[in-house]
Amino acid sequence: VTAGSAAGGVAFAFAHLLAGYAYAKNQRDHNSAIIWMFAAAVPVIAVVSSYLALRGSDQTMLMSLFPLISASMAAFAILSRFPLWLSGLGAAIFVASDVLFLADLGVLRHSGAWGYLTWASYAVGYAMVARGAASFGIIKR
Repeated sequence: VTAGSAAGGVAFAFAHLLAGYAYAKNQRDHNSAIIWMFAAAVPVIAVVSSYLALRGSDQTMLMSLFPLISASMAAFAILSRFPLWLSGLGAAIFVASDVLFLADLGVLRHSGAWGYLTWASYAVGYAMVARGAASFGIIKR
């Protein structure tokens, strides 16, 4: 449990860097060009979407880089030997929760209108990543 946004941000970054490292250490021997494009697109789409979601709001535009950490982890998950349709896609859905959170702060002006969608994408993405880790033998059932 953390107190404050700075401590929470450090914990967020550390957890995603650790997960990204685990995925990077377990890369597939060969990925198709489409898989590489999907992996490269996730961070780009996350940052551009976040920028657009925050544009014109009272939030600092540097916050649009926030999803870059989780999106980079997702890119490594997509390229890893973990099941693509669980870990890779789950990590990409997880990144969507970060972008939706920033949209609530930005264009939605703290309305909370997408709160349930944000939490649903977080939970579904996290569950898929965990299931992918379990099927890979990382997490014991």
